Amino acid sequence: MRFLAAFVGLLTLGTSSAADAHAHAKKKSFPAGSRATIAFEVGHGCDGSPTVAVAVRLPEGVTKPVAKNPAKWTSSVEDNVVTWKGGPLAAKTKGTFELTVTLPSTKGALAFPFVQTCTTGTLRWVEGPKSKYPAPVITLT
Repeated sequence: MRFLAAFVGLLTLGTSSAADAHAHAKKKSFPAGSRATIAFEVGHGCDGSPTVAVAVRLPEGVTKPVAKNPAKWTSSVEDNVVTWKGGPLAAKTKGTFELTVTLPSTKGALAFPFVQTCTTGTLRWVEGPKSKYPAPVITLT
């Protein structure tokens, strides 16, 4: 429950200016019902500040998460939120966070709300696809 509360708390924080920053899934399409590894990539830190944590909320129907930890990072899973902490990831460096999951059998789009926390500032990639801060999306085929 603590991670859920922390995730919800992060969603309510202010968002840094980040016109060219982004978080996305490197591969966009996966077979419905498959076991798949999704690589989430962050473009850089928050307004020049290094990334120290990322959290991704699993959409309904996504199960059995197993996180792969980049060097100097640790992960945890609680209440359908996968959190990586560590690094830090330098402000101008891309970072990849891999997550192996079982995907639902229903075809269509799945959004993964994603929060990037930096030493100063937070970016909340939790909005719709046409917003300034879209959540990473994959398509199940």
